Amino acid sequence: MWLCLFIGAGIVAVQFMPHGGSIIVPVPVTPQPGSWVVCVRESSTPNIDLDILIASDLRDSLTAKGLKFRVFDKDAPEAKSQYLPIIQGKGLSIPAWVVISPSGAVLGAFPFESRAKLEQQIKSVTGL
Repeated sequence: MWLCLFIGAGIVAVQFMPHGGSIIVPVPVTPQPGSWVVCVRESSTPNIDLDILIASDLRDSLTAKGLKFRVFDKDAPEAKSQYLPIIQGKGLSIPAWVVISPSGAVLGAFPFESRAKLEQQIKSVTGL
């Protein structure tokens, strides 16, 4: 018997063995090229770590994987209408990242931590 569980941003399948015990198998995420990685920030409040990340080769790295990248100030109309409700709904504060599929589905929303953590989170929801 198999059971699929959602754990964090990932999905795992659990197979229950006839003799007892179980095996946990990660289910790969279907790649989502064309997804948007959106950063929503407060432009009037400097955040040196975030500024360095945005100015780095992050955009090139995401583009090379088939992803799109955009940065919005939290007061921009598009940020207010589309991304802030997602961020607030997840209980996150600004700055934060939102990942949207090509079809417009929310794949994930994450706090700003580090580039390594961001790349791990993006991969967990886009497969890229």
